[in-house]
Amino acid sequence: MRRSLVAKWFAIGLAIRLALGIVVFLMAFINWESVMLYLLDVPTLFFASLLDHLFPATDVIGDGDLYYIPMNLFGGIVWGALFALGALLFSAVIPARRARVS
Repeated sequence: MRRSLVAKWFAIGLAIRLALGIVVFLMAFINWESVMLYLLDVPTLFFASLLDHLFPATDVIGDGDLYYIPMNLFGGIVWGALFALGALLFSAVIPARRARVS
């Protein structure tokens, strides 16, 4: 049961991040200031920076360009993992709280 829950929330996080990437890409054609929406993508930037410091060879991911397709896919995986971990946390904490209250 938890595996399907984690898979579902991973897919939701992945879809949200990829949708954000597509929206920002399309908005860049209208107004370059709208690219500032990528500041919402702090988790991806944090993990990319962390990977760059730990493993310098991973600098290939995105080459610092937020529009690069591997960077968007990496961001989708990061967001999917965060959503999946959040769902796993809630699925473990809520039954424990109910058992303690009873």
